[in-house]
Amino acid sequence: MNWFRILLTFMSGFMLLGCGTEDVNLNREEPPKIYNNGLESHTELQAYEDFLNEKYPDGGYAMTLVKLDQGANYELVIMEDFSSTDNIYVYTYYGQKVVALFDDENVLCKTDELFYYEDMSNLFFTSTSYADGEDSVLCENVYSMEDGKAVLNFKIEEVIRGDDMIFRINDEEVTLEEYEDYMEVYDFDYAYAVSYDKCHEIHSKKDLENALENPYEAEDEPIPVQQEELKPVIYLYPESDDTDVSVQLDYDGVFTELDPEFNIINGWNVTADRDGTIYLGDNSYDYLFWEGIPNASYSINEGFCVKGEDTEAFLWDALAQLGLNEAESAEFIDFWLPKMEENPYNVICFQNEQYTNHSKLNVNPSPDTEIRVFMTWYGTDKYVDLPAQSFKAPEREGFTVVEWGGSEIR
Repeated sequence: MNWFRILLTFMSGFMLLGCGTEDVNLNREEPPKIYNNGLESHTELQAYEDFLNEKYPDGGYAMTLVKLDQGANYELVIMEDFSSTDNIYVYTYYGQKVVALFDDENVLCKTDELFYYEDMSNLFFTSTSYADGEDSVLCENVYSMEDGKAVLNFKIEEVIRGDDMIFRINDEEVTLEEYEDYMEVYDFDYAYAVSYDKCHEIHSKKDLENALENPYEAEDEPIPVQQEELKPVIYLYPESDDTDVSVQLDYDGVFTELDPEFNIINGWNVTADRDGTIYLGDNSYDYLFWEGIPNASYSINEGFCVKGEDTEAFLWDALAQLGLNEAESAEFIDFWLPKMEENPYNVICFQNEQYTNHSKLNVNPSPDTEIRVFMTWYGTDKYVDLPAQSFKAPEREGFTVVEWGGSEIR
């Protein structure tokens, strides 16, 4: 199965509603409308509202917002037929006005044609299948946006003719190898089909206002690509000084850093004092440290969406609830906050079994208290509404082992 057919199969169930941008002043005499979810004073949103109210005064259409490139504005997708994906129009905000992405406001997608895009990549394409005599043809037109207009990058066609497969690029027949080499240049990390059921049906001006104020649904976001698990550190607090401790980490992944280095089979064999100081040979450590790339991946179905400027206060409170003491929390925040505080928002989830099932910690002697805190997070320009997590940390009694770490996921 070739790349594009695999991609189309993967994409068929997905659609993204876009990501946020920086604020843009409206430059209007009246006070700017303040949209929810961090979408404050976006010029294009007011312009789209005016445009749609004029074009469809009685409603009867569906719409959503997408982010085709990394510019400051959203693009507007309109579907005029409630029963299918026919009649898709795409507009952008360019030159201080709403303009059709395709010349003369031509309908972008005709019968049986679908519109796909990769978020903020400035790559989007249409896909359609049709019969041409005895041939069955799958055709994709791949575009970029330049100066408020869609520019065709190339057209590809896969033709099934009897038992043969024929490949064409810009109407010229090519070999399979040439076709695959060409497609590698336009590889997509994520791509989404704009589907009607994910758009907002608009029957009134109030429907439109609500759609613009609440254009995103958290479950419509892609599952981010898994990144490295950064700086899990392990503290040991035995009840007596000079306590011999063996720490083994059964990790489903690839270690990228260890400090101190350990024997993969035997783990760390160290001596620890009550104050948490760890000794190995002639060296002392505040904690055991590792990093790695897991084979597992994470989902964020609950958690918190926190403004960047409020992230430090949030972390102090959350980490205390999770069982970290002041010194451990300070080290956690010192490492993670610089990566988070400049974001408009941070979506944060503290993982439980999703982390511990692939990173199993075995300590001998067995600790009386074990606290493992692992934060997954990503920065976003918009507010994401998701169910809040609740915490209940064990009381720190006897021999206590504490671990914290995290992973930024994209």
